Amino acid sequence: MSASIATSPALFSVEGLVGLVFLVMVAITIIGAVIASNSERLVRCVAGLIVCFVGVAGLYYFLNSPFVAMMQILIYVGAVAVTIAFAIMLAAPEESRKVGNEGRGPLDGPLGFATAALVAGGFSILAF
Repeated sequence: MSASIATSPALFSVEGLVGLVFLVMVAITIIGAVIASNSERLVRCVAGLIVCFVGVAGLYYFLNSPFVAMMQILIYVGAVAVTIAFAIMLAAPEESRKVGNEGRGPLDGPLGFATAALVAGGFSILAF
């Protein structure tokens, strides 16, 4: 009996390219979400949201669901994001003001991280 050795697929094989496309779609989604949540200007936040929605649509298409991918593009990118963009353009501009760390305690960051870690740990324990 011969023992089979599990090897990872080469990058230029079909399996390797499929994995690469999946990682690119995940990266596009995460980059769009980071831009949408960390940008100071609302127009850039909407642009990040659109990039994130397009990445999610790519993930749906990658998972063999082209109808859901097209509905993601039509409904979220085409309707929701454009409506938010028009609302931003039609709103009266406010004076620029910096949002600082006013009213935040020194334990807010670590406490939030600990809570998120507990929730993620609880969900992973429930999953297994």
